[in-house]
Amino acid sequence: FAAYAMDEIKKCIPALSFKGCEFASYKVIRAEPRTGDGRRPPKAFTHTSGRITTIWPVKLVLAPLAATAMMNQLQQIPRATHEHIQWPADLPRPELADRPWETATWSPIS
Repeated sequence: FAAYAMDEIKKCIPALSFKGCEFASYKVIRAEPRTGDGRRPPKAFTHTSGRITTIWPVKLVLAPLAATAMMNQLQQIPRATHEHIQWPADLPRPELADRPWETATWSPIS
């Protein structure tokens, strides 16, 4: 795949020099909500079941619409005061996953 991609880039932009550049690829395993016709959902997916709302932008470009949809849903919920909640000072923070470019195998472009 990498060789094919580089050949295509070189065909489209022949004046571009790749001297000293490296290349890595990352396979993303996509997941999407099921639709009746088997196509990608046309908008951000939201589903509420009880007190749990799942929101799934499907594509990064839909993230702002997903955020707006979530804010609209949150505004429908009666607000309660939570001044009595005291979070433990030593509450552990979750670890972040490695970024793909930090663990990728980089190869020189020939």
